[in-house]
Amino acid sequence: VQPQSKVQDDKYNYRLNREITVPRIRLVGDNLEELSEAANKVIEPGVFSTYQVLGWAESLELDLVEISPNADPPVCKVIDYKKFIYDRKKKEKELKAKTAKTVIKEIRFGPNTDDHDFDFKVKHAIKFLEDGDKIKAYVQFKGRAIVFKDRGELILLRFLKELEELGAAEELPKLEGKPLKEVVMPKMKTHSSAKKRFTLTGTGKVKRFQANARHLMRKKSNKAKTRLLGSTLVSVADSAKIKRLLCLSVNSVASRTRRKKILKAARGYFGARSKVYTVAKNALEKAYTYAFRDRRNKKRAFRRLWIIRINAATRQYGMSYSKFIFALNQKEVGLNRKVLADLAMNHPEAFKAVVD
Repeated sequence: VQPQSKVQDDKYNYRLNREITVPRIRLVGDNLEELSEAANKVIEPGVFSTYQVLGWAESLELDLVEISPNADPPVCKVIDYKKFIYDRKKKEKELKAKTAKTVIKEIRFGPNTDDHDFDFKVKHAIKFLEDGDKIKAYVQFKGRAIVFKDRGELILLRFLKELEELGAAEELPKLEGKPLKEVVMPKMKTHSSAKKRFTLTGTGKVKRFQANARHLMRKKSNKAKTRLLGSTLVSVADSAKIKRLLCLSVNSVASRTRRKKILKAARGYFGARSKVYTVAKNALEKAYTYAFRDRRNKKRAFRRLWIIRINAATRQYGMSYSKFIFALNQKEVGLNRKVLADLAMNHPEAFKAVVD
């Protein structure tokens, strides 16, 4: 008798037990030792009969769950289905709690908004930006008021000018149907203030610390205090802009390649010069400076040596170095100083023929 099928979770939609109709499955999992005891033989990951594995699952009061239905044959596990769903929901909940939710505040204007209402909305917008929230400001046109589109654009540009110290527009005012919209993102005044609120995790994500607001801590439960003083991950859409404020590279692949290139060039240096990127970079810059200087000095030293050897050899034949070089240029002889010095040292007869 096959075990009864349990009610599935609509969200995950796994097939289990009798709902698995294929004749053979691929069995995997971490509890194969328990299955081996139930089957009285050693069971290793592999392909088995579906009916046979269902019998083992029934003897252990567990469920046969189809993990990967598109594989050939389908991949299954013998597990406690309720515990499996519980663990998965728990992981998703933890992941969701760590992900920051971008809060967008809306501020609405009309084409005929007066100065008092405008100033009142600006005060609210300043408070929103100080809390680190985005603002979606829009001018709503009703009926034939759409003909005053230029008024709405002036209101949004004026609104943006009032907030230029605390926020920056992601895009200029744009008409989307009847409303004219713009989005304002909070900005940090300095890089140091950005570093106080944001930090980079080991995996390259941006973590945001909550603003220090002690007045919010009064008469709050411990759970609320943890939430208000905790940190959350910034959404991917905002990470690039915050990394620029933190003077961090957005292209992590290129940054890693550049660092590996520096450390590879510094391999063999002593101590931190071969292990720490900043120290290795400084050591290489100094080494490259000396190498550039001494390459030129080396060429000068060899040129002087060749001239001395050529001059010593030509003096034996009653000719100075300068007259000898002048005569070679007149005759259009294509021998350079390196070759002439070698002839003077190692082949004096050939050098005499050149002089003659």
